[in-house]
Amino acid sequence: MLLGLLCGVATRVLAADSPAAAPGTPSKPEAPPAVAPVPAAQPPHEARPVTPEERKALLERMAERQAGRGVAPAATPEEREKRRQLIQKRFEAGLEALRKKEKEGPLTPEEKVRLKRLEQLAENFRKAKTANISPGAIPPPPPGTPPPAGGPRPVAPPEKPKQ
Repeated sequence: MLLGLLCGVATRVLAADSPAAAPGTPSKPEAPPAVAPVPAAQPPHEARPVTPEERKALLERMAERQAGRGVAPAATPEEREKRRQLIQKRFEAGLEALRKKEKEGPLTPEEKVRLKRLEQLAENFRKAKTANISPGAIPPPPPGTPPPAGGPRPVAPPEKPKQ
């Protein structure tokens, strides 16, 4: 308590010694605020009763606005095939560029990894094409692969015909 009293007296003595203007006035003019003041919050919008006709019109307008958003329309099989061919062309061009660069000189470690992965993908594409698997389909697991944990029980292989 005594310490608090002494601190308060010392502050007043130091303030009296400083060449400030009259007591209660700021020592320097206040700068304007750096950020504009936030306006007072508006009162919440009160729902007014609407007639069934107005409600129908509002719902139609909302449906029109939402129709422009969201999922794009499904592509036709021809569009999907064009897109697939474009992606295949880009993939092959990137793979060929890396193979050419490898022949010209050494690759960086990142390029080596990328080339290895692209070659693995190319091999998977070739296997899928020779197995006549439709694009986007999940190929069946190789024979003898155990089922996933907690998955369905394995189906017994078909019996071999007796000769």
